[in-house]
Amino acid sequence: MNSPEKSKRFLLGPLGMMRSESMKTHIQACVWLFGKAKESIKIVGGELDHKLYEDPRIVSALREAGNRNVSIEIIYGPEMDPVTKELMEPLWREGRVSLFRLKSRPDYHFMVVDDVYLNLEGVHLPFQEERESWIWKTSWLGEKRAEDFLKLKARSEPHSSKEISTSSS
Repeated sequence: MNSPEKSKRFLLGPLGMMRSESMKTHIQACVWLFGKAKESIKIVGGELDHKLYEDPRIVSALREAGNRNVSIEIIYGPEMDPVTKELMEPLWREGRVSLFRLKSRPDYHFMVVDDVYLNLEGVHLPFQEERESWIWKTSWLGEKRAEDFLKLKARSEPHSSKEISTSSS
């Protein structure tokens, strides 16, 4: 459970928005968001940068969300970071996350939690250390991105065990 001091850090401002400017605060914001999830977490990423997913708090927060029967779906493409593959494999094999692969890198990356909370990443290069992201609590924008997620999912392929076990060089 977060202490009140840590929770205050992620209180959304008067416009229902918060901005993150570094990987460190992006990780903290994702953990906070995953902890809020009651029904669903939808993630659209490129390579699923290990700098985010290797943080034990991220995997733990996803596992805890899965324990709460939260549906977790992740779209990536065209390839997954090899380090992230190793971290996602247990969650995928346990059925805690569903993975989908696009043939091309998505134009924009975002996370939607319960179709209400939205984490939208700024434009960045693959594996770029510093990146911006914005979090909103807004059902309209959350629902819009959830619709975008479904459109991308329809163009993607379900992840296969052969894919997840293959190492990239």
